Amino acid sequence: MVLEYFEFYRGNLVNGFDYYYGKLTDEHAFLLKVPKTAGLLPAEVTEPTFDFNRAFADRIAATPALRQYAGMWTDTTFQWQAMSKQMEMFIQGWAHEYNGQSDTLGGNDEWGLRVKYDDNAEEQRYWGVNRYTDNFDEFTRWFDSLASRRIR
Repeated sequence: MVLEYFEFYRGNLVNGFDYYYGKLTDEHAFLLKVPKTAGLLPAEVTEPTFDFNRAFADRIAATPALRQYAGMWTDTTFQWQAMSKQMEMFIQGWAHEYNGQSDTLGGNDEWGLRVKYDDNAEEQRYWGVNRYTDNFDEFTRWFDSLASRRIR
């Protein structure tokens, strides 16, 4: 079972969302962290042109839709198998909804995860509002370590 792609977001409608995207292509894999401070609209990880690789540097620089993510992506080709297994371990046993009590718009902590594995025809979706999985803090620390290029 190999992870094909994922998208993770966390934040709220007032303050914005941090996004993490990861994708395995035929040639490589990458991780992209888009902080809410970047002010960018959500991307679609399943788009074939949504692809980051050092070999494509010229194409990325020439494509405004990709250029806006300059410096935000990490090549994870060699770590992808381990990342895939770690993701599977984290989400094993998760419920699909964690709906807690909602506050005012600015006070909510919303999160969501889309994942697609090669042995499953459909992607899986998990989400929550002010409620979390038991291993949520560890999961978000893991994403931050990946995005900061401190792969564990």
